[in-house]
Amino acid sequence: MRETDDVAEAACRLIGAVGRRVAEEDPDGLVYLGQIEQALADALETAVLGLREHGFSDAAIGRELGVSRQAVAQRWAHADGREGGARVWH
Repeated sequence: MRETDDVAEAACRLIGAVGRRVAEEDPDGLVYLGQIEQALADALETAVLGLREHGFSDAAIGRELGVSRQAVAQRWAHADGREGGARVWH
């Protein structure tokens, strides 16, 4: 989706700007990069779990992330604690 692309590109530019500001002798600003890192981890988890709910397999998700199905399953376990994998529909 083009809107998603635009938002992601803007977010990347903003994150880069924060990094450059911190690099210019603002060590107190490192806390913000840590918060951004956590927000990104949370966003990835939300996206992966949401895609699974819509029937996307860990293999498909992994292809988009450039990682294996196993890496997706290990990093984002299902809510019930089992490892990820293709969703079984009944």
